[in-house]
Amino acid sequence: MWYNIVANKVETKADLTAFVSAEADKVAYGGITIIANGQEYLFKTTTDNITRCNSVLAMYEVLPDDTVIPWEVWQGETPVMLPVNKAQFKQCFAFGANMIIGVETVKGTLNAEVQNLTDEQLADADYVMAFKENAVIQLAAVNTVFKLDATEE
Repeated sequence: MWYNIVANKVETKADLTAFVSAEADKVAYGGITIIANGQEYLFKTTTDNITRCNSVLAMYEVLPDDTVIPWEVWQGETPVMLPVNKAQFKQCFAFGANMIIGVETVKGTLNAEVQNLTDEQLADADYVMAFKENAVIQLAAVNTVFKLDATEE
């Protein structure tokens, strides 16, 4: 019976490191909830959007401080253009950077714990499940919600 073999499979450190990495990526690159004007928006923190933000940040440096640009965020499956000024964009950018750093810090701590696991712990399915649950809880504790100051009309 193949399912018994899978259920009794001994986890490896590489398996757990891959698990931690995948869970960390879900948080770090799953987006930031932006609360602005009483509405919730999702800013997708994909690699493409992070690259786009770097370009916008550079563009803002040469524009007047009161310049407002449309920033693509999402409500469900619908893209919405949220107007933000220079200070607001920088606040969001800094929050996103700190959020990703926070996730990577937790990931590093968890991966260090993985390296210290014994063969007996890796062979204990309950111990491994508890480790995985704890990893998800620690990563979920990283704040991914940012309240944006009221936008100018």
